[in-house]
Amino acid sequence: MADDEIHHDRWAYVLDEMIWAFSQLNIDWEEQFKTGVSDWDFTDLGFVEGPKHTLVYDWVGWESHEVRMKNGFRLFGKFYQHLWS
Repeated sequence: MADDEIHHDRWAYVLDEMIWAFSQLNIDWEEQFKTGVSDWDFTDLGFVEGPKHTLVYDWVGWESHEVRMKNGFRLFGKFYQHLWS
């Protein structure tokens, strides 16, 4: 593969990651990592899980998603001035 082709492939990757990261700002992306129902009761001890509480959160998936978003924003900052050249 010629250097020019690699350059265009890499630039396409950078642009795709920036576009993807910014698109996540327009949706409630964190919802995809929740399953179940939140049921909390307030007692003298503070908040405790109620009898219908089945909420589970995928923290590993959430963190991976956030890392990818941060990378897209980092790439935007790094290559901002190259977007119009």
